[in-house]
Amino acid sequence: MLMNRMLRMLCLTLVSILFSVGTSAQGVTTASMNGQVMDPNGVAIAGATIVATHTPSGSVYGGFANSDGFFRILNMRVGGPYSVKVTLAGYEDFQRDGVFLNLGQSFRLYATLNETQFTLSEELITSSRSDIFDGNKTGQETVVGERLINDIPTISRALGDYARQNPLASIGEGNDGFTISIAGQNNRYNAIYIDGAVNNDAFG
Repeated sequence: MLMNRMLRMLCLTLVSILFSVGTSAQGVTTASMNGQVMDPNGVAIAGATIVATHTPSGSVYGGFANSDGFFRILNMRVGGPYSVKVTLAGYEDFQRDGVFLNLGQSFRLYATLNETQFTLSEELITSSRSDIFDGNKTGQETVVGERLINDIPTISRALGDYARQNPLASIGEGNDGFTISIAGQNNRYNAIYIDGAVNNDAFG
């Protein structure tokens, strides 16, 4: 009786072990890849891009190297061949073909990147003189041409109607006429010329 009970418990234990092994094996359906990116002196290189391409299907898996140069790519398709390429600006590309991954395998890859030599080409910079920006112009100005004069509605036909086109001008009107203040200064600081002749008094 005791022997049968022990035999039954042993059978149940074996079945439980086999079931757990089968279940764990059934849960793993992919592979992975990890490694490190370094320079020829063995110094880790950070920021490199790792791209693994499953050649038969075209599936692409990628990752980046961390600050210590290590990378890890998970959930990769089993089989191959894979073409693995490691790139980083300023370094020659590293490529390894014919990589095969087994079920549950974590394939290790160490990539060594060599620095590239850059030759800078000559750059020619040309410029032209601008009518807007001129070293001789030291202040703000507004040009009122003939077309604008003809288009501006004016009743009094006074100079103030045209001076309003300048955003710094302030026109004051009263019984004695009008005053033009530029940038908040008193109108007596104005200098008005007609054909080169000073006409300050005529306009107050």
